[in-house]
Amino acid sequence: GAFHEAHRMLGQDVAAAARLFHDASDFDDRIASVDDIVRMEALLPAATAELRSALEGSGGAPPSEAAELPSAMLEQALRVSYLEVARAALILRNFARFRREQGWPFRLDAHSCDVALRSRVHAILPQPDSHGRAVVVFNAGRLDPRVCEVKEFHRMASYVLEQLTADPAVQHRGVCILFDLRGADVAMARHFSRADVRRGIAMWRDCFPCKVKLLTVVNASPFVHAVFRTGLSLVHPRVRARVQLVPDAAALRGAIAPCALPAELGGELDSEARWNEWIDERQRLEREAAEAPLAHALGGR
Repeated sequence: GAFHEAHRMLGQDVAAAARLFHDASDFDDRIASVDDIVRMEALLPAATAELRSALEGSGGAPPSEAAELPSAMLEQALRVSYLEVARAALILRNFARFRREQGWPFRLDAHSCDVALRSRVHAILPQPDSHGRAVVVFNAGRLDPRVCEVKEFHRMASYVLEQLTADPAVQHRGVCILFDLRGADVAMARHFSRADVRRGIAMWRDCFPCKVKLLTVVNASPFVHAVFRTGLSLVHPRVRARVQLVPDAAALRGAIAPCALPAELGGELDSEARWNEWIDERQRLEREAAEAPLAHALGGR
């Protein structure tokens, strides 16, 4: 009795989370054709000017701090929103407000996220999946609050998403999240405060311009797998199609090339070495960017 009631309640929680995930602008199931992309890129400069004007407060709307965002961020929001200026403006206003509330800058950096990054809770795979979509792995079992606070893991996840979606091709084609539940259990929930939960939800609720095309769950225990299936049975088929439960890592090989799939998921990639190289390279680029103005000033003497 108690077990079945817990199973039912958890299933309802999964259903609610799936609906939230789908209702957010980040969860997208439209596919832009090559012709659509060409047309969008041709119209992008005019749409960017219109979006900038809207954020600055034209038409009687109050100005937003998002008006300070660089043009590249405005373009990203427009690509993700299929040039719907009102939608892009909503996402960017929410983005600016969320970053201010968290005390985070508009642009995060690898140095400030170093400890959380090297935990490998998140990692970007070096190649897209078979549909050309970028893939980021969420290793739930590595989320250890003894390494750093949950807020720092959230900050790191936001940085990884920034880096993953900086490429216009990714903005058009979208992102897949590979949710690896090895080593994770329900008891991990005790590490999340109410503020952590609110922050985690807010990060995905119209707060960052990204098309999430698919969530693939792998290595779930039989109990968690059953909970997910129960929850997904309660939602619309359109939502259900966006969440994929695979029985084991072997099922990933057709979607992700072996050379890009981590060895722990049945592939050939040394994910720890490759991810540390990725972090080191980002930090090197950041140092060079910070030193460039000084070098220019000294060179001009």
